[in-house]
Amino acid sequence: MKGNTAEKFLVEYFSHLMYQTFKDFDIVISDQSEENNLKEICDTFSHVLDIKYVKNISGKKNAANNVNNAVRHATGDIIKLLYMDDFFVDQNALQKIPDAFDANPDSKWFISGFTHSNEDRTQFFDTRHPWYENKYVNGDNTTGNPSNYAVRNNCALEMDDDLLWIVDGEYFYRSYFYHGDPIKLNDVLVCFREHGSSAFRDPKFMELDAKERQYCIDKYNKGMPPKDVALNWK
Repeated sequence: MKGNTAEKFLVEYFSHLMYQTFKDFDIVISDQSEENNLKEICDTFSHVLDIKYVKNISGKKNAANNVNNAVRHATGDIIKLLYMDDFFVDQNALQKIPDAFDANPDSKWFISGFTHSNEDRTQFFDTRHPWYENKYVNGDNTTGNPSNYAVRNNCALEMDDDLLWIVDGEYFYRSYFYHGDPIKLNDVLVCFREHGSSAFRDPKFMELDAKERQYCIDKYNKGMPPKDVALNWK
């Protein structure tokens, strides 16, 4: 992210989590940056939050690779993805997620309602209830982004880190293929923050659209990869 945006967002991120009513959680931070600024922030908050900081040394710097690195270090029964520039808008969010899984013992994954805000969180817009139509892979994503996604730990799938622009839609599609319909909670739990460093505003990512759609067509024309290739962590 540009300037000190990452540091600012991480401080806000931890500050929001401190006020969650549900307390039995830990946080896994995967850091792709070359400096130690984010680690220092993690160290500062570690006296009030259970934070596991891991450096991502894979050399492949994209969101999917970083998510995969974080999930590999997650040990809880439920994994809740939440990008660092996004945040909870419901203080009971972390309670509502395990409650939803408890009420749906056969379901493997979960999506919730979400909203959007500008960078400084003074304007909120485009609030949506969850719906799911990614039952095909063509690059479209009707579901949101992974910040409104949670999954049972033993069902977590690896994101395709060869994708940059349509990685979210492909991930939701593959979750449906392996695990069926998600739990859909109408409550708005998270906010997707729009800002100058957002990938969806980056022209070089937008230009990948046609190429990545063709990549997905070729990938799935060969058949869905075996589940162990998709990486089902236990």
